[in-house]
Amino acid sequence: MSRLEWVLGILLVVLLLMVLGLSAVLWFRPDEPELPEGLPPTAVSQPIATSVYQEKTAKVGYASAQRGVQDWYDDAVLLDATATWPEGVTETTLRAGEANWAYTFYSAANSAVTLVTVRGDEASRISESPYVVSDSVADVESWNVDSQEAVDLFLNEGGAQFLRDEGPSAMVMKLTTTNGRMEWFLSLFANRNGRSYSMFIDATSGAVVAVEEVP
Repeated sequence: MSRLEWVLGILLVVLLLMVLGLSAVLWFRPDEPELPEGLPPTAVSQPIATSVYQEKTAKVGYASAQRGVQDWYDDAVLLDATATWPEGVTETTLRAGEANWAYTFYSAANSAVTLVTVRGDEASRISESPYVVSDSVADVESWNVDSQEAVDLFLNEGGAQFLRDEGPSAMVMKLTTTNGRMEWFLSLFANRNGRSYSMFIDATSGAVVAVEEVP
């Protein structure tokens, strides 16, 4: 199995956990209260205020994720961070490097991971699973390259050309901390023909580690 296939497999597992967790939140939320009879028409027709979640870069969102995991295990450390952008996302939107992120934290003492999602400034811990990391986990203090900088490099080094050539594409971005170093993985995927353009970037130095194209 190639390195790209291995990373994409992990991403699919993480995204599945996110979907299951969010589904549980929606399923168990309380029902909306019924409106009492006799209300004037204006009371019913008033718009309901909704929250607007400001998307963040990965490092800004990480601060919120830390608050969301503070009541978990004391030795919790960041294992990875993931975000996706839907098919048709523009280059301008991507260059901001902002999204609703999902962070996985690892407790070595308890052989467990937990998934924390961040929307705006709100963090929610939505799952916990047994897990053992066989490699060393990098110290988050070595994380120098934020998502905005990584996306910028990715687009400048071939990603933007891929968007122009292939048209509407989706993008996935993942920060990993295993093997003792922090590394970004970014991949654009064109659904219409199955082509993809992927890059690994050292999240400490900003150096491009590898580039892969399919087919």
